[in-house]
Amino acid sequence: MKLEILKGEIINIYSLIIIISLSMTTINIAQDSKSNDCQKCLLDSVTCAEMGITNSCSKESPLYDPCKDKTCGERCRVCSSEDVDCLETAVINVCNTEGKCKPDTGAHCKEKQEYQYDIQKSVVNREIFKNTLNKATGGDSKAQYQLAKMYYLGQGTQKSKKKSFEWTKIAVNNGNINVQEYLASMYFNGQGTEKNDEKALYWFEKAAKKGSKTAQDAVASMYYNGQGTLKNYKKAFKWFKKASKQGYAKSHGMLARMYYKQEGVKRNYAKSYEHTLIMMYLNKGKDSNIQRSIDILEKKLSKKEIEKINKKVKKIADKLNKSDL
Repeated sequence: MKLEILKGEIINIYSLIIIISLSMTTINIAQDSKSNDCQKCLLDSVTCAEMGITNSCSKESPLYDPCKDKTCGERCRVCSSEDVDCLETAVINVCNTEGKCKPDTGAHCKEKQEYQYDIQKSVVNREIFKNTLNKATGGDSKAQYQLAKMYYLGQGTQKSKKKSFEWTKIAVNNGNINVQEYLASMYFNGQGTEKNDEKALYWFEKAAKKGSKTAQDAVASMYYNGQGTLKNYKKAFKWFKKASKQGYAKSHGMLARMYYKQEGVKRNYAKSYEHTLIMMYLNKGKDSNIQRSIDILEKKLSKKEIEKINKKVKKIADKLNKSDL
């Protein structure tokens, strides 16, 4: 009897060993599968380390296979929770190539609908950034300005307004209008440096004198508001007029205001009406406030004056149309 019991126990122990062995085999297979999934994350020069998931596979983090049974929106949330940028990790690209990306128009992915395209663009941007950096450090002024914009936008590198500002200061020595205006904007908005209206005005004026209508409007606005300088309506009027001649809608609006309120110029309702009509044309009549201004001004003018101004503005509009062709 004891022998039979002993045999039974041995058989049970043997069965248990077989079950444990089978279980261990299953676990190993699962781990190998996870390891393979981790390898799938590799894309071109993007490594697991760059993706922030070097240890994720061994720790069985959901990031080792972020595509599995998840919509695009859910995967974005997974990436965000780990402070990993989907577009930089190539995770979404893996999902697309395996056909696992389910359509998702949720808020988490509205700005990232073209996943595979964005990943490829990200890889290309890194190469462009490297080439631009090499040229910029070699003294190429155009590359220096391009590098400044890439740092500002985070193209091919981490966003850095400070580095963008530093490279803009280097690039501005080439006298490019765009760089001067870019530097002025950074001083004005305090981007990458402390806000400095005096320096902003200095660089805006540099670009304005070379013909930039946006810089001309900026200079006019700073004189009008007394930013970086004392208020000076006459100088403001002068620069608004220069920008308006280039078809800058906002400047036409300010001229209309200044003629109406007698700021830096004699009051002239007819001129105010004229510039208001031009601004309405340039804005394609989208601003309801413009129409209210027109209604107010028309009450101050005779029908003959209104007809004359409308004919004049029509000719100006026709010229602007031809210049757009």
